[in-house]
Amino acid sequence: MKKWILAFVLALASCGNLANDRTLEVADKKIKEKDSENSYVKPTAQPIVQPTSHPDGPPISGTMKKKAMDVSFQRDTSNGQEYAIYTGMDQNGKALWTYQTDTYYIGQLNTTFDIGLQDDGYYLSEGGKIIKLDLYDGSVVWVNSDFGGSVGGSDFDDEGTLYVCGYFGPDLFVVNKDGETLSRIEQYDANLFWASDIQWLGDKIAITYDGAGAEPVTVYYPLDAEWIQIAQVSATSYLSEPQYNTYHIPENVCDNDLSTAWVDGVDGQGYGETLTIYLATPATVSGLAIFNGYQASEHVYYVNSRPRQLDVTINGQFSFTIDLKDIMDEQSFWFDMPVEVQNISFAIKDVYPGSKYEDTCISEISLF
Repeated sequence: MKKWILAFVLALASCGNLANDRTLEVADKKIKEKDSENSYVKPTAQPIVQPTSHPDGPPISGTMKKKAMDVSFQRDTSNGQEYAIYTGMDQNGKALWTYQTDTYYIGQLNTTFDIGLQDDGYYLSEGGKIIKLDLYDGSVVWVNSDFGGSVGGSDFDDEGTLYVCGYFGPDLFVVNKDGETLSRIEQYDANLFWASDIQWLGDKIAITYDGAGAEPVTVYYPLDAEWIQIAQVSATSYLSEPQYNTYHIPENVCDNDLSTAWVDGVDGQGYGETLTIYLATPATVSGLAIFNGYQASEHVYYVNSRPRQLDVTINGQFSFTIDLKDIMDEQSFWFDMPVEVQNISFAIKDVYPGSKYEDTCISEISLF
């Protein structure tokens, strides 16, 4: 009896073990099936990460460049020559880069000038040029050669546009943050000279002149929302000298270069020959300025003819005559009231005869 009971217990245990084994087998099968379901993962496109630009600087590549927070200016005038060194420094005063100007002979006015920091660049002037440097490495971002003066004063507006006055001229030079010339006015008033300071005041600029009397005088000039932009300059004739690879084209009167000029291309003194300036968009004009004759040099000026009188016509409708002096300097003419101009023409009415040639010349014309 005891043997039978023991056998029964052993058999019962064996069945329990078989049941447990069956349960484990089923569970293991389910796990394997689940693993099989998860063994295949559908591939997805992985994004290609491109280098991005720092919001205030150059592209990131390895080590982040530091931005100069201050720039020191040192002018050297030894040995009868002038040059300047600009050093960009971080917030701790550590030098990050240096920029050295060309060397110039010392004259009456400085040829190097520190204009200052503005947004993402440092501005300076050397040799009549306005230059913008990168604050991260001191490299030249752009060079504008239209200024042609020695800085008397400078200021920026809210858009980063730079306003400059030249002590011996121009009275106003405006360049945007991309290096494009917006305006250049050599002289507002012949009675005011030696522009020493300029301030942007929103709708006008204030220019201080040291040469207007016993004390400096500050004059306020309105600023137009849109600057006068020249679209085209044409003429009824112009002189070509292919043997010298020289062409005295109409566009020369708007290139801010006194070493070039428009020269009429007909026989005689050029009476009636006409030069026309077309604006990109109509602009309000208060007056005009002219560099008479061929002002490349005194010799060139006097051997060629110069206009004595010009008939001026605005938009093909309004005409008047201006009398020009026989001088190597800018001459300004103010209209009775501002006029909206689309085009303006200048016809030769009378001349100062040249000592050698009958070619009549005009070096520069600007509108303001």
